[in-house]
Amino acid sequence: MLAAEFHIPSSFLEQVHMTDGVFIVRNDNTLVDMRSSSFESEDLLQQLLATHPSLIAGDAVDPTNPRRWLLIAREQAVPGEEGGAGRWSLDHLFVDQDGVPTLVEVKRASNTVGNQRYFQC
Repeated sequence: MLAAEFHIPSSFLEQVHMTDGVFIVRNDNTLVDMRSSSFESEDLLQQLLATHPSLIAGDAVDPTNPRRWLLIAREQAVPGEEGGAGRWSLDHLFVDQDGVPTLVEVKRASNTVGNQRYFQC
């Protein structure tokens, strides 16, 4: 992780609209603004989460000991009662480094402007 400390004059801040966006600093020190975009499908987001569980912000759960997840199952059947057959299905079943289960369900949300689709988990 790259960290730098610098002072920005307040006169500059008054002239510039600051954002809380996500950026990548390239090797040549140019800054690339990462913009959010909608996923083509719910399945694509589910595949990314299954392949890259670190997309789930483990430091949001515990900043001093960030959660790290291991995928146990995708499209896991969940019974309605002990010993019963699968009544529901959950998108992902993860466990963290302490063996605590984490259940992840991806849901579609729509934006009426431009008919864009967003998925959240």
